[in-house]
Amino acid sequence: MGVDLTAEIEAWAWENFDQLRDMNNPLGYLYRVAQSKSRPHLRWNARSVFADANPDKHGSHDESLIEMHDLMSSLNESQRVCVLLVHAYGWTYSEVAHV
Repeated sequence: MGVDLTAEIEAWAWENFDQLRDMNNPLGYLYRVAQSKSRPHLRWNARSVFADANPDKHGSHDESLIEMHDLMSSLNESQRVCVLLVHAYGWTYSEVAHV
C-alpha cells in the first residue's frame, strides 16, 4: 500500500504543481491529500475477516504501532511532516530544513 500510495500522491503533486507552488504550506496540503487518498485503503484493510493465526507473534509489533501513533500524535503538523520526510521518504535533515 505505501509504495502505491506514495506514487499516487507524487503523481497528484506533479499534476497540480502550479496550485501547490502558490500555497504557503504545500507539504501540509500534500499531507492532507495523502490522508484522504489513504482512507479507502485503510477501510478496505479493516474489513479483514480472518483472525491472525499467531496473535502472539504480532503482539509486540501492534504495541509498537500504537506507541508510534501516540508519539506522532503528540507532535504538531510541521513536526510530523519533518519526521515523515526523513524516516519515510529518506530526505536528509538539510533538505527538510530548507522546506
